[in-house]
Amino acid sequence: MKLRTIFIVLIFTAPLMFCSPAAKTNGETQKMVDEFFKAYKIAGHKDAVTSFLGKNKWITNDDANKVGTQIDEIVSQIGRYYGQEKVSENYYGESVIQYIYLVRYERQPLKFIFRFYKPNDKWGMQSFNYEIDFMKELDEAGKASRFKENTSH
Repeated sequence: MKLRTIFIVLIFTAPLMFCSPAAKTNGETQKMVDEFFKAYKIAGHKDAVTSFLGKNKWITNDDANKVGTQIDEIVSQIGRYYGQEKVSENYYGESVIQYIYLVRYERQPLKFIFRFYKPNDKWGMQSFNYEIDFMKELDEAGKASRFKENTSH
């Protein structure tokens, strides 16, 4: 009898596991980010950024080159590249996805923000941003008043 109960519970809860935000990962946009970081490592940061931005028809080659040059100037000052790690994946409805990555360098990390938009039936890169000074977010998140142990019940 217990085995039958467990089986019935699994039948009803399994679909919920596949509908959770973690299961919602978009393979198409994630592939674009993975390809970006592959180019970032192999072709170099400037070429990867310029090429990635060039895939958006609304971004001019001149603007893509400017961002690539900015990244080049920053990276030249922060040492060796050690890789990246995904910090978050956020959805705004079914048509917007945002990925935030921590890009690890010897001296300090960078924060990359990728946004993708699907206006109809195809995903495209909407925007790419980077931040150098984002540790204030950690300062705010780490304040003692935010810990559940320090809030009144």
